[in-house]
Amino acid sequence: MTDCADSGSEIVATMTVRMNPVGAFPYTIVVVLTVAVHFVFICYLVFGGFLAWWRPASIGLHIAVVVWGAASLSLGLPCPLTDLERFGRAGAGMGELAPEGFIEHYLTGVWYPADSATALQALIFVAVLGSWVGLSIRRRTRWFVSPLR
Repeated sequence: MTDCADSGSEIVATMTVRMNPVGAFPYTIVVVLTVAVHFVFICYLVFGGFLAWWRPASIGLHIAVVVWGAASLSLGLPCPLTDLERFGRAGAGMGELAPEGFIEHYLTGVWYPADSATALQALIFVAVLGSWVGLSIRRRTRWFVSPLR
């Protein structure tokens, strides 16, 4: 008797082998768009606090993104974008995503050495905290210079 997960993956593998390239195209688009959104999300997580210096109203969104990123990292929450990419890859007949997810597949060992992941996370934390401190200073300075603003 086979495990349900094994038989399900066999069905998906069989379906993708028989799928013609035109049928795989929408899934490929899903993968490409999901990867692009994932990169934008991570860039916004790192640099969104600095964007708030220019557009202070965006700080609420940045706080939500940072909270989600920190919770996902510390609690191991599943990422909906990673799940969507896995779905698209299966439908397009592409290779599987790393079991750990997007970051390990596209960033770790590619953009930075795997053994420096903790140092990079600390650096990102410092950047986010620094952007928030800077925003706070800018807000106080602008108010002090022009209280009518």
